[in-house]
Amino acid sequence: MLKRTFISFILILASCYLACGQIVRGYDLDSKVIFAAKGTHLLSCGARYSSTNFSQGQMLVVEGIDSDSYTFSVAPCYAVMIRDNVAAGVRMSYRRGLVKIDEAGVDVEDVSINVDDYYLLSHKGSLEAFLRPYIPIGQSGRCALFAEIGASGAMGQSKNTDGHADIMKGTWQKSFSWEAGIYPGMTAFITDRLAVELNVGLFGFSGSKTQQIHNQVDEGKRSNFGAHFMVDVTSLAVGLSLYL
Repeated sequence: MLKRTFISFILILASCYLACGQIVRGYDLDSKVIFAAKGTHLLSCGARYSSTNFSQGQMLVVEGIDSDSYTFSVAPCYAVMIRDNVAAGVRMSYRRGLVKIDEAGVDVEDVSINVDDYYLLSHKGSLEAFLRPYIPIGQSGRCALFAEIGASGAMGQSKNTDGHADIMKGTWQKSFSWEAGIYPGMTAFITDRLAVELNVGLFGFSGSKTQQIHNQVDEGKRSNFGAHFMVDVTSLAVGLSLYL
């Protein structure tokens, strides 16, 4: 089953690449309409930061929450047009998060759960290579469809401690993951150099492997593999790109 799925994925990638010089669904990619000319450089960068603080707060059935948390991420991207309307590039990302819970509890009928002195710190970095053929819409060259083909690898680490019941426990974790897929989308110039784009995950494979050490004594491992062929709404992304 996995062998057939992998072969199907390779055939789809080859078809998408060969389509760069063919006519697809009525759009002539060899026409004179150029969305981005050969040699054009593409730059983009995304960043995000969020923080949350609770002081004797309440969320659903969780009461008496004293906690602090934050999440920070940055994702720069660089690509170059290797031919008219075809870009190749790399995308990097880094994410760091912290969750610190001093106290929280759940008390529902005969069920009582308390969390004290919980601490989780995690960070993850990834690198992706991609090929993006554009299909211009209309004769103006300001709008285009694209089908980005990408493959990425990531490595992350995390550690957490739990001081519940006056006994300090801790787990250290290292993870490796990879992903390959097709991300169709649409982009349009809003100025002569700046464009807004929208893309979403459609088809891909992913896998991961995690190693754990609990209390510096016990070791554990976890791995998984998955494939999907549907519109992944959770991967919907909107961004700005600069063409130079």
